[in-house]
Amino acid sequence: MTTPEDTCVSRFINGFDVYMKSMIKEAEDRENKRVRTVDDYLEFRRETFAAQASISFLSFGLELPEEVLLHPVMQNVTLASMDILLIIDVSFKFDRTHKLTDVFIFQDMHSYPIELSRGIAFHNIITSIIHEHHLDVPAAMKWLEGFGRQRVTTFLNGIKELPSWGPEIDDKVRQYIDDIGYLVRGTDDWCYESERYWGGGGKGKEIRATRIVTISPGETQEGLLTEEEFRAAIQM
Repeated sequence: MTTPEDTCVSRFINGFDVYMKSMIKEAEDRENKRVRTVDDYLEFRRETFAAQASISFLSFGLELPEEVLLHPVMQNVTLASMDILLIIDVSFKFDRTHKLTDVFIFQDMHSYPIELSRGIAFHNIITSIIHEHHLDVPAAMKWLEGFGRQRVTTFLNGIKELPSWGPEIDDKVRQYIDDIGYLVRGTDDWCYESERYWGGGGKGKEIRATRIVTISPGETQEGLLTEEEFRAAIQM
């Protein structure tokens, strides 16, 4: 039974605090049309989708010791899992008609078409890759695929390298790692089945089956929330 004094609770509170503060920074980035470097964006993106808060939930009730959660190998596994939460094992690639199929993609790729159509895609990993590496969209997708595969490898290898803390703790660690996997898998399903990225009418499921989506740029900036508006919203 988790109590308010447990470490996992403080980890969730700290993670949620990081998330809320990062959302203000993201609103500022979008308002200023800032394009971050790839490394800077990745570090920042781990905050803006509440990775720390989300993963902290998985340790509720397990009472994992700090020495386990702070072990360098566990830290690497956890960091990789944050990136994997951004990486969805589906297939997309560009052809000459600007359609996508066959590549590892980030969760950002789900949002990229709608952000591009609204003229607000400057805060997206695809845009960061294009700007930093001077690539077109198809090449940026291939770059992202390679990065995704590296993070999955880091995660899987890290699991094998975890030391033993005794049978009881090891069982809890195994459950913790399994739950991270379930979280990633559930995020994959949610991206397609919710209406956030692909709208209603089963469009997400269709895209999941065909692995094809057409994107088109726009300049409406629909849905852009300024830093001032976001600060006001969270203080209500």
